Amino acid sequence: MNETTVEELISRELFEKFTKLIYQLCGIYMKESKVVLLSNRLRKRLNALNIKSYEDYYDYLLSHKDEVQYFLNVISTNETYFFRSETQLEALSSVILPLIINRKGFARIWSAGCSTGEEPYSIAIVAKELGFYSKVDILATDINSDVIEAAKTGIYPERKLKYVKPEIMEKYFYKDTDDKYHIDKNLKNRITFKKHNLLTDIFPTELDIIFCRNVMIYFSRDIQKQIVKNFYNSLISGGFFFIGHAETLYAISDNFKYLKIENSSVYYKE
Repeated sequence: MNETTVEELISRELFEKFTKLIYQLCGIYMKESKVVLLSNRLRKRLNALNIKSYEDYYDYLLSHKDEVQYFLNVISTNETYFFRSETQLEALSSVILPLIINRKGFARIWSAGCSTGEEPYSIAIVAKELGFYSKVDILATDINSDVIEAAKTGIYPERKLKYVKPEIMEKYFYKDTDDKYHIDKNLKNRITFKKHNLLTDIFPTELDIIFCRNVMIYFSRDIQKQIVKNFYNSLISGGFFFIGHAETLYAISDNFKYLKIENSSVYYKE
């Protein structure tokens, strides 16, 4: 593997300009250690536009509003899998979803930062297995318009299904001649995929469950506080909030009650 030379990297001064712009656009805080990552991701975009330098691309970005979404798509991270964080889905399946359905007859669920759709489809499978599929509405959002379009297709490489049990694979996926796996089209009926910016867009309301896992780690503490406050306001009383296993609301919000359900950490709005 060839080493990245200094000339191939964004300069420190320009990196600071890009990171300030990223923060203004979507609230993501990019550490200085990410200069190689940002350089590599932007280089592909520069080649596509036939732009010769990062400085020229920065100027191009400022003068072309339609480039902003391409830029956000390039810098946003979107690697995920079906049935990732299985204990949280077990808590959803064994306790939380039955509780909500028995209490009010339906559940409104938001998968915030859904990437290419593995999380909302996993939630849909859980609901289907419980016999509750017709009683859930799932909103799935991401800032990256490319991954939203990919999610709508419901087509995945085998590595995305590495945590899926064989019996679930057989019921809800079929393999095509290109070794890609297609989600059962009936699972798409209760999912709405939309582009959404957690920093600037209006949050949905009257939600029963929110999943926002491994997303807030990319934000500054101030932005985390703002977003979590908005999540809290989006939930009804008696609603549940899932974040990533490595994440915490400590020093971010004390509005939620912390619960342990099926060995999974869950936050609850009383």
